[in-house]
Amino acid sequence: MADPLAIIRALPRAPAPNDDPTTIRGNVSLEHKELCQRILYFHVANYPGSTVFSNQLMNDLKIVEVNSRRMKVGEDDASGGILQGETIFEIEVTKGMLNTHGTLAGGCAFHILDFCTFSALFTLALENNDASTGVSTGINLSWHSPATLGTVLRIVSTSVNMSDRSATSRAEVYDKKTNKLLISAVHHVMPLKSYKSKGSSNTKSKAKL
Repeated sequence: MADPLAIIRALPRAPAPNDDPTTIRGNVSLEHKELCQRILYFHVANYPGSTVFSNQLMNDLKIVEVNSRRMKVGEDDASGGILQGETIFEIEVTKGMLNTHGTLAGGCAFHILDFCTFSALFTLALENNDASTGVSTGINLSWHSPATLGTVLRIVSTSVNMSDRSATSRAEVYDKKTNKLLISAVHHVMPLKSYKSKGSSNTKSKAKL
């Protein structure tokens, strides 16, 4: 029987700061933590000569926790609850991430949250032994407070739903030191049930792995 996760297992191992899955907290298996690192590496494209957009910025994005849990809809829910994926990332705001006002640039926040919100769906897919991919159809961001130089962002992403027709995830971005909410986001995705790889970490695709 074909391995549904073979395409992800074939991806290269991630370099630092995502090269050791034992440092990741959470209740998913060590293998799935390591596969999440490989998926991040694929999108960061941290290889010599990479021309992927904002490559240097995303190199510093670190996975710190990966979870899956069931959420009951109500007290009478006998199904065991809805399975959710959760990921937590951290990254420090550096000079190259600031706008002219000295705060985290909107485009930079959008780029980081594009992947972080998708990561919760990757986690849910892995827990379902699935390597489904998808394309973004909409991302909505709300800013609650600015992030300044040196702020360590703690990005908590959670899957909301995943079906053959649609998938949604959300995220909240906090100041790690103060726990102050900085940004919230909702990401809508159109799932695709297959992904064709050319066997290279710099494979170009219109879809996310």
